Amino acid sequence: RRRTGAAVLAAVALCLLSAAGLADSLQPATFLPLSASVVRVEVARVQGGLGIGSGVTVAPGVVVTNCHVTRDATAIRISGAGRTWEVTGEYAQGTRDICFLHVPDWNGHAVALSEREALQIGEPVAAIGFTGGTGRSLQFGQVRALHPLDGGAIIETSAAFTSGASGGGLFNAQGALVGLLTWVFARLVMPVS
Repeated sequence: RRRTGAAVLAAVALCLLSAAGLADSLQPATFLPLSASVVRVEVARVQGGLGIGSGVTVAPGVVVTNCHVTRDATAIRISGAGRTWEVTGEYAQGTRDICFLHVPDWNGHAVALSEREALQIGEPVAAIGFTGGTGRSLQFGQVRALHPLDGGAIIETSAAFTSGASGGGLFNAQGALVGLLTWVFARLVMPVS
């Protein structure tokens, strides 16, 4: 019994040390400036009603989101910097759930894209999106698994997010975008490259 108790204490200590390491490697101050680049995507649906998702500014006048956020849309706009902006065009990237929105009047700051070939399992990450469709949420987590897809990988993360965060950004510890949050797969993230 002493060995079992010692093993449990060792496991708890290891978990606490891992959590402390994660907290040390991700600082909220790194991600707060990025939050202005993550926008709310509002979609008027063919069947009526309003759909809500998130998007990330990746170039002047260009926001990337999940295609399932904009599916069946009659009109799309983004909400950022205290007002709304009309989307004038949309381009879907192949078979992945990634759509680029053209928002010519949007002058949001473009985020940096990760130049690394691959993430590592256990690497700390931060998720930013409109969790629940309301306000922006910043959640920390780790890469749980990498699932191969078309020469890349779908990222599974422990960072919590819900349906309104679909299309939001997953960032590495340096604040570079590594993928898009995809709620339809529950905590999976589509790679942006």
